[in-house]
Amino acid sequence: MHATNCLCLRIGALILALTSGLCFGAPFKIGVLLKDKTPGFWIYAEKGVNEAAQALGVEVVVRAPPTVMDVGAQVRLLASLANENIDALVIAPTNPDNVEKPVAALVAKGVKVVALDTSLKEGLAHAFVGSDQGAMGEAAAKIFVSLLREGDEIAVFRNNSIDRTVLEREKKVFDALKSVKVVLHADIYASSEKDTEEDQARLLLAKYPNTMAVFASATRGTLAIVKAIREKGLVGKVKVVGFGLYLPAEASAAIEDGILAGWVAQQPKDLGYKGVETAVALLQGKSVPAMVHPSFLVLTKENYRDPKIQAALNP
Repeated sequence: MHATNCLCLRIGALILALTSGLCFGAPFKIGVLLKDKTPGFWIYAEKGVNEAAQALGVEVVVRAPPTVMDVGAQVRLLASLANENIDALVIAPTNPDNVEKPVAALVAKGVKVVALDTSLKEGLAHAFVGSDQGAMGEAAAKIFVSLLREGDEIAVFRNNSIDRTVLEREKKVFDALKSVKVVLHADIYASSEKDTEEDQARLLLAKYPNTMAVFASATRGTLAIVKAIREKGLVGKVKVVGFGLYLPAEASAAIEDGILAGWVAQQPKDLGYKGVETAVALLQGKSVPAMVHPSFLVLTKENYRDPKIQAALNP
């Protein structure tokens, strides 16, 4: 009789587990807050987020403001995510100061936090996943400086005044230019307003017609200045070093035509994937590095046709 009772109890427990929504195996729920919904970097990052969620068997709730310039929207979207009963937060803060308090409140509730692309206040996030902006900036600056001769007129086509990751890479080129005697223009921003990059690129070339080299610090600005150079018939006269995503056709053509002397190819899908992967590892109690860097490539006319590099550039 005792054996029969034990068997019944075991069967009952199994039935309860099978009929209770598999509560013991419920997937982790991860909130993801990105910087914008503009086609480009963060759309690829979101693809990486979704691929990681599928591969790792977790649920993700993704939010993003319509544009990176809408800094206040992140606070509102973070409040929305806080109501989703998330187990972890992967956040790419445009302005870390704005989100410090709500993120700290989530940490106090036991939510694991991964800072993505831009770091949070020290000690607030459990891990950071982001490109090595210093290394990327230095690599691009090295190519840029190699193009210059004393007295050259050059420009830094800045992105905007608030995105700290891009400001960090811009600082590297400004530091490198201190050792070169050139005429530097750095007063025109590509993306201070939405969808103004092409107009701003034309403005730069019109305002400074003797410019012979441009350092463009972000994707949309880089492609815009390349287009403006073609429009003005300046191919072979103005060279560009810039940043981008993978290798779109217009960037490949610009390398081939000698406009792009250097293209730092970021891989944002890898960023999004590693952000979720790191969050899951934290939730599983695993030890993770304090800093995780996604990959990037530095492309020039000499190496961009390499089959291994081409394979890495397919998102």
